[in-house]
Amino acid sequence: MKIEKELVIKPMTTEGEELHIGDWIRKIAIEQDVSVSELARRIGMSRQNLANKLKNDSWDVKELFAVSQE
Repeated sequence: MKIEKELVIKPMTTEGEELHIGDWIRKIAIEQDVSVSELARRIGMSRQNLANKLKNDSWDVKELFAVSQE
């Protein structure tokens, strides 16, 4: 039986304001000049699914690992 758990990550703070994991991933992608569509392609996810995850901060460990490898 395969059990997948969703990882709940509390907001980080940067320069006095909260930074959620989706915001952090988006910030890094912008710094590296990678679009949401391109990041989604690289990790094998649809653009719409990735955009929803960035907005809602609903990530599992495998997804975060995939993003961290890009």
